[in-house]
Amino acid sequence: CLVLSLKSKDVIYAAVLYAIVANFIMFPVMYFTSGGYHGGMPLWLLLSLVISWVVIRKRILYIIYTLALIFQSGCIMVSKAHPELVIMFPSENAVAFDVIQSLVLVSLIFGAIIKYMNRAYEQKKQELDIANTQLEEANTRITLQSMYTLAKTIDAKDKYTNGHSMRVAKYSKMIAERMGLAESQIEEIYNMAMLHDIGKIGIPDAIINKT
Repeated sequence: CLVLSLKSKDVIYAAVLYAIVANFIMFPVMYFTSGGYHGGMPLWLLLSLVISWVVIRKRILYIIYTLALIFQSGCIMVSKAHPELVIMFPSENAVAFDVIQSLVLVSLIFGAIIKYMNRAYEQKKQELDIANTQLEEANTRITLQSMYTLAKTIDAKDKYTNGHSMRVAKYSKMIAERMGLAESQIEEIYNMAMLHDIGKIGIPDAIINKT
């Protein structure tokens, strides 16, 4: 389940799946096979509830947490009413072995959770970076289209110089390229040249066309 959680592309689905298995299967089984509440094993149940808060960030967390709390409380009541269902430790050596086993398991579980959270964070970060790149590209296209439209509007005011702004921008770009300027500088020069006659916007057509 944990491997599926780490490899799944659907982070929320993976987190919910892991929380369900931890709360309703894995830790309750460990509770009954490790001495129950006489062996201090309610800590396993507590750990499973804490994991739910760590790995889930959606509203379904509250549903899983509430159901898990009810289920695990039931486990404790069942173990009290039917102690024969609880596997007790036969000796002190078994207790020591279980403590060591618990330390290993808890460290592995929390290590896996941290790895899972880091994986989920990196995945979301990559998705956000891609979305930002696409947004920047879209903004650039919109800006260039707006500038082109504005340049065409400026040229349309003067019937004698129609297309002048685009020609100036084209020649300015060619000169900048021959000068060996950086791509960003060439783009800036092209854009500035395209709008070099922007002042015509506020001048009456009668004056521009000398009528």
